[in-house]
Amino acid sequence: MSITKIPHIGEDGEVEYVTCNAIDITEQKNERQLLTIQHDMSMGLHTSNGLEANLDHVLTNLLRIESIDAGGIYLLEKESGALKLVVHNGLSDEFIKKTSYYEAESPQAQLVMKGKPIYTTYSHLLPVAENNSFEELKAIAVIPIKVGGEVIAAINLGSHSHENMTMATKMAVETIASHLGEIIQKIRTETALFQQQINLEKMFSTIEDFLFVLGEDGSILKVNQAFYDKLGYTDNELKNMTVIDLHPENRQNEAISIVEKCSKAQRNAVPYLCLQKMEHKYL
Repeated sequence: MSITKIPHIGEDGEVEYVTCNAIDITEQKNERQLLTIQHDMSMGLHTSNGLEANLDHVLTNLLRIESIDAGGIYLLEKESGALKLVVHNGLSDEFIKKTSYYEAESPQAQLVMKGKPIYTTYSHLLPVAENNSFEELKAIAVIPIKVGGEVIAAINLGSHSHENMTMATKMAVETIASHLGEIIQKIRTETALFQQQINLEKMFSTIEDFLFVLGEDGSILKVNQAFYDKLGYTDNELKNMTVIDLHPENRQNEAISIVEKCSKAQRNAVPYLCLQKMEHKYL
């Protein structure tokens, strides 16, 4: 409440009366709070922190909204179509146990897959048979998170004290959900690329065939362990060599042709005949 007081001065210079104006600024204060929450949330999102940490950060900030005191974020399992609860706050252990996983055929999962936000009371949202009334949730929001029109996750928010959520709250939550979809997709992409790199490094270090990473001029940038074990060269020696130098003189022209084809992506498997350093044998 914002109150202003205007004194009225009489002819004798004394205050005769005071006019008071009272304006309800609750809505303006709530809108400013929502903007602050959205700003704080966006500033704390970093893909390097990992998916679960970012989801927890988002949920923590959402629970700063006055009418929201409980919630969870579900991720869609692509293969099964089920929803799995990843982070949660403000809910009892018993409630979490009952709601942590929804099969694709469940009413809850099918509701999310429709892709439309839902704002209602908890008693009207779920079947009576589920009987989770012990949690005493009132207002409930279910906001699907989409990327390219495809549902990939969902934010469920609730209140133990409020029967509904304001329009400003709904708009803020949906804005956050749209940004979160992009973050989830980016983290998943980066995680997949990182795993591919790990798998490639593992293959590179364990395969028994010779593997080379070459520069455009044929210089040797990297080799695998099998190369070191069987040919006996050191890193210092390889720095001053090209892959052509590893071939016997009578096969170097052939090697040059093969390297040129590889650089043009015309070949990916090369039958190298390499010269062993210590015993001068061809392998």
